[in-house]
Amino acid sequence: MERTKVIRRRSWLFELLVCLELLAVMGAWWGLTGSWLAGILFGECFYLVLAWTLRLSLQRHHRRGMRLMRRQDYEGALAAFEESFRFFTKYPWIDRYRFLTMFASSALSYQQMALNNQGFCLLCMGRDAQALEVFQRLREINENYPNISMLIDIIQKKLAEETSQ
Repeated sequence: MERTKVIRRRSWLFELLVCLELLAVMGAWWGLTGSWLAGILFGECFYLVLAWTLRLSLQRHHRRGMRLMRRQDYEGALAAFEESFRFFTKYPWIDRYRFLTMFASSALSYQQMALNNQGFCLLCMGRDAQALEVFQRLREINENYPNISMLIDIIQKKLAEETSQ
């Protein structure tokens, strides 16, 4: 079985902010306990538990979609990414401040990732016209999304060739 390549674009500013959050948590534990060793140990443990709890709860649809996509269950993954898109559209502040709310340093918003993954699932299911609509919607949200214009052009050419035959 061929593995789908996953690309993770990082924001270095968000990486820095996440590191500062970790240091702040360790500093708070150091202040509470009076011991730098306890501050580091308890601070790191508290940070990890908090970060994973937030990620598992707030990114649950996204993570389920990624799991299903790896299993090549594109129909199930599509439904999960649609739910992820709805969630982050309903609560845009969670996505906008993802370095605080999920301790995530992704350069791309989860809303944009959900649309991209929806389009990918639709392409894998052979539903090119629907995929084109999703990718055009993604370009409306972020015209600088990596390779989006090139991808839209390729799909449009493929659809034009299919209709001309």
